[in-house]
Amino acid sequence: MSELRVPPPGARFLVSRGLTTIDDLSGYLAPSPESASDPFLFSRMKEAVEAVKAAAGPGRSVVVHGDYDVDGISGTAILCQYLEGIFDKVFPFLPDRRKDGYGLADRMVERAIARPVDLFIAVDCGTSDGALIEKMESAGIPVIVCDHHEFPSDGSACGIMLNPMRDGETYPSRALAGAGVAFKLVQALYASGVRGPATPDSLVDLLALATVGDMMPLTGENRYFVKAGLELMNDRPRPGLEAIKRYSRIGTKRITAGHISFVFAPRLNAPGRISRPGPALELLCADNKDQAKQLASVLEYDNEKRRELTDIVRDDAFDQIRGMSDYRELGGFVLANDHWDEGVLGIAAARVAEEFGRPAILLSVSGDVAKGSGRSIKGVNLKKHVDRLHEFFVKYGGHTQAVGLTMNAARIGEFAGALSDSLKEDVDRKSARPPLDIDTFIDLEECTPDLL
Repeated sequence: MSELRVPPPGARFLVSRGLTTIDDLSGYLAPSPESASDPFLFSRMKEAVEAVKAAAGPGRSVVVHGDYDVDGISGTAILCQYLEGIFDKVFPFLPDRRKDGYGLADRMVERAIARPVDLFIAVDCGTSDGALIEKMESAGIPVIVCDHHEFPSDGSACGIMLNPMRDGETYPSRALAGAGVAFKLVQALYASGVRGPATPDSLVDLLALATVGDMMPLTGENRYFVKAGLELMNDRPRPGLEAIKRYSRIGTKRITAGHISFVFAPRLNAPGRISRPGPALELLCADNKDQAKQLASVLEYDNEKRRELTDIVRDDAFDQIRGMSDYRELGGFVLANDHWDEGVLGIAAARVAEEFGRPAILLSVSGDVAKGSGRSIKGVNLKKHVDRLHEFFVKYGGHTQAVGLTMNAARIGEFAGALSDSLKEDVDRKSARPPLDIDTFIDLEECTPDLL
């Protein structure tokens, strides 16, 4: 550690994180392009590149179907900006949370088949949509999936699947965001001579937004991409990010990963929660400062509205739980209300999980249909438990720590009991709050100006 000028407390911290070799430490403290893996390590990347080559050309079109959060929006922006010029027509599509729900939107699939388009790329979605992908492939439309969500319980994978979570995948890192997988596709296309008006290096700021905004681990190549992305944001900011910076009163401060988490990501997520996510995508792609300023004002308004709606759902959920005589004995919570705004259920579910130390799924009910989002606690794979109960859902998917689902409202009570019973295996009922993680201890005499 001495050759890296790391003092003993810092050395203990780094070792506690598993960083024990000079290469590991150098990659963590000073990440470089060498930290990034070859995109062709994805087992199906060559197929994906060949599919783009075959579909591209004069008069050809591609749909880029993203998701309504910062990861899906950023991934859509990355691909659209790169594919302009490679295809005559690039059709970006972000689903409406209320109209389309989780995953690929049926209406966009039908539109792609009717048009028809020459290629369909899904970003931050698609892993759980095998039937829709097969439908497009049967109509002659090749489909590439750039995703990082976990697979359905049967492990099925349709389309040209680029997903580090896939069983048997040869890519070395499972920590990429959905936009990260899209970025690896861009890198592979660039290396193969399929080049658009942008370069991979010019899009790394969008990748940093997605990586931090989707709370991916800042290790390995993610660490390098975020470092490079922050440098680009500060040295040559795109108009949209500069406009958000002005509205949020960051002022002349340099943008940090903390600003992405608490300033940029909430504002980019807000339109998809309150109405439609389109303005966030337009903002990231804007090349006009006046247009960017106008769009940033929309995001600012939506973010304030999002805060208000989240507080309403959170307070209602807390009241429901505290009104249960046995809430301390439950493995998790499934709560529903017909006046909750479904756009903020995920945020409110995270508040519930944090407050009560148990996974929570919150549902907004409209007629016979209930749509919702769930969040887990550390060490509990909520997706695994939801997989066990897949017969309850019309549609679902997600991560270890977060799920989205649609179900018949009449089955909410039955599902709540089944999920609580399933979760009891993993949830420590004696602990109402998550444990405090401590990396290392520091002695008082080590707290010196040199350490600072």
